[in-house]
Order: sequence, then structure tokens, then C-alpha cells
Amino acid sequence: MLRKFPYLPLHRLKLLAVAWDLTATTPDLLPPRDVVLRPAESADFPRLLSFMQRPDFQGERVPLLSGIEQRYEEGDVCFIGEYRGEIAYISWMRFDSASLGKFGIEISLVSGEAYVGTAMTLPEFRGRGLATAAETARARWLRDKGIGQTYAWVHPSNFVMLKVMRRTDARPVGHIVQFFMKVSRQTRRILNLAASFHPDDPLASWCSPPRLHFTSGISVYRRGRIEWPGGHGASQSLLSAPQPPGSSRQMRM
Repeated sequence: MLRKFPYLPLHRLKLLAVAWDLTATTPDLLPPRDVVLRPAESADFPRLLSFMQRPDFQGERVPLLSGIEQRYEEGDVCFIGEYRGEIAYISWMRFDSASLGKFGIEISLVSGEAYVGTAMTLPEFRGRGLATAAETARARWLRDKGIGQTYAWVHPSNFVMLKVMRRTDARPVGHIVQFFMKVSRQTRRILNLAASFHPDDPLASWCSPPRLHFTSGISVYRRGRIEWPGGHGASQSLLSAPQPPGSSRQMRM
């Protein structure tokens, strides 16, 4: 069948766009005992590099210490959770872009906004509230720096991260579905579907036209609702809740 129809979609990518309103009250959650939450400094870079070179690290790898130094020179910051000298949690932040070059997604940020990219908790520290406490500590740190809105992309099957986002009052504001085809042994993006759940919601502007752009493929934008097949548990709890301020349903989850 594939030989007869070589241009059938081979892959579909789904991403959920979420946002935090940092001007709202941030819950005060204590980290696990002996854990310190703070932005990484230059003295932390060697340990941060070791963390990002772990075999189970799923974010963007940095092969050399200079890669971390360059990210800081460009304005990025990594928030860490430190347990007795060991880095147990990281989350990278950017302040100029929420783009995902790998997927051809381009979004520029404006003053007062931040994007949270790669985040990871070491397996031995999961299930102890570290990620949730780190999210709230990071929110307070960002607010003190004058940041009012924070954004992130998350895969709808990442149940662990969805739980953390629900506990920290993340608001689902949109989603993207991309279709890829294999053409001449190359995988190419051919269709981008972008939906904003509530276009009038100020927190949804970052992932909506005219700020959202795709570098290739046909792009279709619409007002949408979540229709993830097989949504259950934490994913369904988070995804079924989005309502803008003033709606008839309760926003906070």
C-alpha cells in the first residue's frame, strides 16, 4: 500500500500550548527537604553539563561547556533544584523566542514574557513534589524579574508534566497538529493545523496569528476545541478545563 501511495503521511506531531499568568497569586509550595531551588550560575555549569549528558536526558543536548556558556550569553537561564550539591531538576528559560526550530515553529516574545523549554527531574527524585515546587519557585523568580506571562509546549501524552502544570494553574490555550510526509527519502512537513481555544484570551496571543509562523507546509488556523483521541487521567483533566476569564466554567484546576 505504501509503495502505491508514497506520499501518505508517515508521522503526526501533537503539541499543547499552555500559559501561566504570573500576575495571579502563586501557591507557596515547599520543596523536598534539603533541596534548594534557584537559577544556575556560572559555577554550576560543569554539573549542569553532566546533567544534560545523561543517557536518559531527552532535551537538547549540549556537548561542550561552551554551549551552556553561549546560551547564557544569549540571555537564556536555567532554573535548578539542588539536593546536597547534586542537581536533581532543571528547566531552561528563554526570553526572546518560543520557537521550535526542529518543527518549523517560529514565535517571538515581547517584554514581560518568558518561554520554558527543556525541563527534567532525575528519576530518583520524581513523585516527591520537586517539579511542582520548582515550577512555583521559578514563577516567583520570574515575577520578581518583571515577567507576567510564561509559556510552554507540552506533548499531550506527557502525563507527568500535565499533572505538574495542573497543580501550578497552567492554562491550556491552544494546540498544534503537524503532518509529515516522506518525499525522496526526506521527511517534509506538509500541513500545520493550529487552533486557539479562546482567541480573545490574552494568554493565547503568543501561539496565535500574527505571532505564530511556520517555516514550511500549508498552515491552517482556527478556533478549536480539544479532541485528543484516548484522552484520560491527568491529560484529560487538564485539557478539558480551559476557559477564559469571565466564562461560565471555573478556570483554575
